[in-house]
Amino acid sequence: MFTNRIMDAGSQTYSKLRLLPEFVDKSLLIKAVFDNANTRILLVAPRKSGKSVNLLMLKCFLEVVPSNTIMENNRALFKGLLINEHKEIMECHQGKYPILYLDLKAFCPISSITNALNQLALVVQGAYKQHDYLESSSELSDYEKTAFKMWCDLVDIPEPREGLIINSALINLANYLKKYWQKDVIILCDEYDSMCSNAVISIDNIPEGDALPPGRYYRSAEKEIREIIDICIGALSSIVKSEDVPVFRAILTGMSNLKTMGSSKLNNVIAYEFDIHDEFQPFYGLSKVELDSTSARNEKN
Repeated sequence: MFTNRIMDAGSQTYSKLRLLPEFVDKSLLIKAVFDNANTRILLVAPRKSGKSVNLLMLKCFLEVVPSNTIMENNRALFKGLLINEHKEIMECHQGKYPILYLDLKAFCPISSITNALNQLALVVQGAYKQHDYLESSSELSDYEKTAFKMWCDLVDIPEPREGLIINSALINLANYLKKYWQKDVIILCDEYDSMCSNAVISIDNIPEGDALPPGRYYRSAEKEIREIIDICIGALSSIVKSEDVPVFRAILTGMSNLKTMGSSKLNNVIAYEFDIHDEFQPFYGLSKVELDSTSARNEKN
């Protein structure tokens, strides 16, 4: 049995927003994604501009799940929206893809490499739990089911605490999804840079002889931060960049361009910045027309 509560979390969140009088239709972002020739994109926008909401919208629109009820609920969310004017997009892409959804927002300070690995492990665990129907699937071997269950039941990262454990777990999950659905996966990653940015703020140099917090070693803050960035970006690279992973498209969001991370591990990802690229700018933030329309609806209600 799969867990409806976990699987349906994205559609529940988006459906609540969809019913608000302040809701603004940004569904043409879906068309913009598929009109774009690049299959690996990063959408860069400031805080509170709609990055997470838009990614949940994409998830609800694109995702295929083994529950007719959830599929019907997801389809209902898009009735009356602008995307319905584009029948080819609706017919070819709505409810067609297994989604590997990763939320990399830092939920506590990233104060050490161990801390970063533990948070990444929880992100991976959350991705596995979204698809816990795979645990009883006849398409997976007994070995694969055991490995899948290990991540769903995970309490802590097994030793050694290496990013390679997380990388292989993401690769395996993409392959399990392809095996079950017989379709390549779409990667949706929210706040790809949040943990990296948090580490920059949270980690200070520790003079030799001072007491060390858990998971820290005597090294400069710069080296510690660099390794955390490499671990986080490397985890994404393992599924977004590898030709051996069955990924159809990847859409990342964040507040910073990949260049500011100083990593070349995601050099196949094309960044589109909020205030520079016209392709995606209309879908983030609110225009004056949208604000006026929202105000008018609120006054009417």
